Amino acid sequence: METRDIFICHASADKENYVFPFIKALNNSEITYWIDEAEITWGDNIAQKINEGLAKSKYVVVFLTPSFLGRNWPERELNNALSFETSTGKKVVLPILIASEQEVFRKYPLLRDKQYLKWENNIDVIVSNLKFILERDKNLYIGYETQIEKIEVNESLSINEIAYGEGSQIESVQKDDLLILDKEKKLPKEFVESEGRESYVIKSLFSERELKNLEINGKLHFPRNIKITGRRSQVGTIVAAYICTDIFYFQNYDYDLMDEDFQVDSLFGRGGISDFVDRYGNFQNKNKFIMGNGLGAVGALVVVEFKGKMPICRSKYVILLRAGIRYPDDIWRSKKTNKPITSIKDNNDISGARFIFQSRQPNGSGTDIFVADFNGENMYNLTQKNEVAYDGFYDDEGNEVTKWNDDGLIQYCSMTKGRREIKQKIDPLRESKVF
Repeated sequence: METRDIFICHASADKENYVFPFIKALNNSEITYWIDEAEITWGDNIAQKINEGLAKSKYVVVFLTPSFLGRNWPERELNNALSFETSTGKKVVLPILIASEQEVFRKYPLLRDKQYLKWENNIDVIVSNLKFILERDKNLYIGYETQIEKIEVNESLSINEIAYGEGSQIESVQKDDLLILDKEKKLPKEFVESEGRESYVIKSLFSERELKNLEINGKLHFPRNIKITGRRSQVGTIVAAYICTDIFYFQNYDYDLMDEDFQVDSLFGRGGISDFVDRYGNFQNKNKFIMGNGLGAVGALVVVEFKGKMPICRSKYVILLRAGIRYPDDIWRSKKTNKPITSIKDNNDISGARFIFQSRQPNGSGTDIFVADFNGENMYNLTQKNEVAYDGFYDDEGNEVTKWNDDGLIQYCSMTKGRREIKQKIDPLRESKVF
């Protein structure tokens, strides 16, 4: 079950005036939320869906308005959250006061001792406080990176799937296909003179021949954004994910105390082409980074199970190979210039540019055209999915036709049912970029 940062507890009458403006601010701050109208569809069991939403949310933000007081469903949501607080001792209810204090505390005396925010404090202040709380929670699981190797392995705590991609291009690798190290296996360290410290060197676990075999095993290659799914050793624990490259980096955690399964979103490496090119678009030394289908960074993924703030066990290590900003078949450069095809046409700093690349469809019949920021964010698929279409950078004579025109207009080649044509698409995010 995918964890959300907050559950929005509110009366339907308050959506327009309070909830929708709040959601807009949450989206801008990348705070995830559960709200009824997005999660409950025709024919769903309402009580079941609400209970699932409460279970998967770290906090419950309550809009205490005159419309809220005495309403059946909102009150039930609030009471469930307060009962959870009483039974676990963990603070989850975050009240926003819009009705009068006297009315609210007479109706809900358990809220009397809680710190609350008032709506007139303005949305920015409310979201800022929420971000502080969420970051503070993450910090509870930062600092254990140096202890991970000392934490006992429990084989009941398992990583069962790693998924990536969006929409129809979601790919997943199941447990049987993952490269999982033996329980006793330790990660090798070497002293790096340039950094003056010991660092993990995951590649040294393998011989040159083994590394070559890893290169051609596409199932082990992962992009920056991955979703980790697995099973706890026991219900009622928090699961935090870490990825080790040179050191262990904390990723995120799953806070669903009612579910055996966990799901954690993680970031492997920095993303985009920023690791591979300098600010002018020139590719880095190939000895440092291997492009295309080659083997990039090698990392070790591990999840640690916490009871409260104390680690109780960890999983076995899972080896991750970083290749491409999306899939191993990404094409990032122009044959003519050997530079990325970006929205900057000269040698200016490209770190603020949009760039274009390709990614193979899961059925292998063609590729899709994507655009993204230099760091891999704000990715958008320009190609209409179609099994009989092949989209590429070059025409039949090998001429490069993909290019950026004015106002975020991108030109590329497409072959549908055997006929080649040049297509043009608009990057929908162009308005927020400088071209």
